[in-house]
Amino acid sequence: MVIFVNAVGKVAFAEIILPTQPLDPVREIEVSLNDNYFNPNDINLKAEKPVTLNLKNNGKKPHSFTIKDLKIDVELQPGETKKLTLRSPNKGTYELICRFHQSEGMVGKVIVK
Repeated sequence: MVIFVNAVGKVAFAEIILPTQPLDPVREIEVSLNDNYFNPNDINLKAEKPVTLNLKNNGKKPHSFTIKDLKIDVELQPGETKKLTLRSPNKGTYELICRFHQSEGMVGKVIVK
């Protein structure tokens, strides 16, 4: 720690400079929503580490990226992209679905270790 003190008249100014640690870069994962499947189907994350999911609908139909237990529900039209940043999800396995095509097998998992 370094402290600088300057006095002007009867007023004193102090500046404290503390060393800082570099921030961990936010990991990014590309997730493709295709007609009736996610790619990757299983998304592996580290607990207590933020991650940005780059979602892209590569299909010809609207899709959703829905994780009910994490209260996430993102809709994407064909060709649309969206970024979703998750902040420190708890350890566990979460069901990933497309609300529109779950019955057609558009499901996956988000695994947080």
